[in-house]
Amino acid sequence: MVLLAKKNEGYQNLIKISSVLKSKSKAGLKEKWLKSYHRGLIAITPGASGYIETLLQHDQLEEAREAAKQLKHIFGEGHVYIALQPFQQDESLAGKLRDVSQSTDIPLVATGDVHYINREDKMAYTCLKAIKAGKQLSEIEEDRGEKHFKSFDEMFEWYRDDRELLTRTVEIADRCEVDLNLGQTKLPSYPTPDQSTADQFFYRVCAEGMKQRKIASNDMYVKRLEYELSIIQKMNFSDYFLIVWDFMKYAHDKGIVTGPGRGSAAGSLVAYVLFITDVDPIRHGFFFERFLNPERISMPDIDIDFPDTRRDEIISYVKDKYGDMHVAQIVTFGTLAAKAALRDVGRVMGIDSKAADRLAKLIPSKPGTTLKEAVTASSELKTMLQQSEELRKVFQTALKVEGLPRHTSTHAAGVVLSEEPLTEVVPIQDGHEGVYLTQYAMNYLEDLGLKDGFLRAQKLNIN
Repeated sequence: MVLLAKKNEGYQNLIKISSVLKSKSKAGLKEKWLKSYHRGLIAITPGASGYIETLLQHDQLEEAREAAKQLKHIFGEGHVYIALQPFQQDESLAGKLRDVSQSTDIPLVATGDVHYINREDKMAYTCLKAIKAGKQLSEIEEDRGEKHFKSFDEMFEWYRDDRELLTRTVEIADRCEVDLNLGQTKLPSYPTPDQSTADQFFYRVCAEGMKQRKIASNDMYVKRLEYELSIIQKMNFSDYFLIVWDFMKYAHDKGIVTGPGRGSAAGSLVAYVLFITDVDPIRHGFFFERFLNPERISMPDIDIDFPDTRRDEIISYVKDKYGDMHVAQIVTFGTLAAKAALRDVGRVMGIDSKAADRLAKLIPSKPGTTLKEAVTASSELKTMLQQSEELRKVFQTALKVEGLPRHTSTHAAGVVLSEEPLTEVVPIQDGHEGVYLTQYAMNYLEDLGLKDGFLRAQKLNIN
């Protein structure tokens, strides 16, 4: 089923539905979840592979009508549509869909069953299906109908007898208007042990740190601290520093080794007196403005090093303190690199493994080398491709799948925290050790107001 968000409420429900499917209901979305999260959504049947369509293909017309009525009951009048896709070239199914539409008073709409962009990408798409299934191309069932992204002219021709269905797509699109409020920080509030504000408690912790560093009576340090505190509090980052101070204190109390500090955070006296870093910025002549500049409104960036053998202890502590729905690790996507793309495509196409291996070995081992760069740099590779039509076909297909996501894993250096439950901001999925994983990669999270560097933990092992 295709679900579209009309407004922000619908978008947040999409986030919740996606999170449920990746954590609590992996076998499929149960009706109770759909009833809970239907508000603000427009539902469209997906096409030939949909539930209603499958019932119709098995001549279960009455059951299909009841299923359509149930969707209408859940989402409401004007929020459910039945997709009609003549390019699937199944006139029997199209006729039955028209029947269901008429009998249930659910309008038809034109949609595209898009699996790849261009018509000529079909081979690459089929190869990806074979790679995922661990099969050869000959074992993959041929897709029925056209799956590419159709041009306006193509859609106009396919729907020449149903132009109102095309108009309806525009009407639906005009109803969808979501404001993501990008760039608004959503950090959690630090729970102070007394009833003081974060600013008040932050000041006291810094003052105590000055005493512990034995610099409380030095006017130069006092003035620098007051300056930094004024900037931090003006930019509303007191909670951020307290959160970092708190889990660093936990690490020190538990005997977990931490790095001395690196990057621009070494320019902060506040970070030094909070024992977040061990670098005295005044002694070394480091500038605070490189770390936090009031002229440039952006989140502070504190990179912290922990032993990778004890990193999970810190994450577990943060999760327990702020709640498992407010803390998550970050997903990362492994992609098909040049050599892997060649080997995988060659395997599913059934070419000789030695030839595929020889082809892959001609790709330079330099990280990040692309297939285009390799064929430009290697005359031997170019000659080999010129001599074999089969290998050229493998290479051209590999060019299309190179760089596409192949698997997900957990980012080794990032945890996000949120004031709101994460499912109000970002979709999540099961992780490990009871800590959720974001479904969005790191480069999107800060746009959503989630700071991604609270526990940017690198390897810090002592042998």
